[in-house]
This record gives sequence, C-alpha cells and structure tokens, in this order.
Amino acid sequence: MPAIAIGRKAPDFRLPCPDRKFYTLKEALSQNITLVCFYKDTCPTCQFALPFIERIYQAYQDKGLQVLGIEQDDKQRTIEFSRQYSLTFPALLDLENYKVSYAYGIDTVPTIFLVDKNGEILFTSVGFVKDELAELSKKIALKLGMPAFEVYKPGENVPALKAG
Repeated sequence: MPAIAIGRKAPDFRLPCPDRKFYTLKEALSQNITLVCFYKDTCPTCQFALPFIERIYQAYQDKGLQVLGIEQDDKQRTIEFSRQYSLTFPALLDLENYKVSYAYGIDTVPTIFLVDKNGEILFTSVGFVKDELAELSKKIALKLGMPAFEVYKPGENVPALKAG
C-alpha cells in the first residue's frame, strides 16, 4: 500500500517534462481531478499498465481529467518510453533524488493516486490490478458526471493481477 492513504492530502509538487515545461499538482487540480501515476520505464508491470492509463486519459481528458505521469528515469528514456507506448499525457521527471516519489511514499511502481480538486486522495492502486483500474474508471466517471468508460476491450486477454 502507498504511504498516503485515501482521504489524506496529496503533496503538491513542481516537476519538469523533458521539454523543460514545469507542471504542478496545484495547477492540474485547478482544472479538475488529477490522476498521478508513478512509474519507471524499466519496470515490466509499468510497461503493461501504462497503456491502460493512457486509455483512461483519452476517455476522460475532454471532460476534465488530468493525468500526470511521474517517471523515475532520465529525460531520454522518458521520451522513448512515452513514444514506444504512445503515451500522450505529460511525463514528468522526478530526478532530484526522487523527492516527489519519497513524498508520496512510493516503494513500488506503478503506483497511482486519483486526487480531487481539493487535493484529497480518492483512490490508490499499486502494481496492476485489473479490477482496480475498472473501479478507477467508474470513480472518475462519477466525479465527472458521465457514464463510465470500459477500460478493457471485449475479448482482450488481461490478467487479473500483475505485481509491480
């Protein structure tokens, strides 16, 4: 389990993208709910899970969901990972001694947090748990006042669990 539990306040952060543009959680939350996703490009579970996070982002971004990926590797590897897995959400670099990762109590990737406009953590997930991503989609839809997006395609063979 992540160190920051549901109902607690998410720490703000200011991190750069590879293009040197900076993002903060506070700015993202000013637009609406935000999914914060910690990952590493060398993690096989991250390689499996992040395309599903991208699907969620694509389904809800026009309705107000922000996704901020927080990559624990260098700039070039981050760029290559986003390209290889067709990720379009901002990939931020947590390179200063993993300061943001430590603030969130990350010891396993991927770890995701859904944060509401007030900064409260609404949902957390560690590793890849199929049912948790489906639940996440429902929570996002409920917060945005719209029907839930089905994360998995009919007939898609997706394991129930993939440890991080």
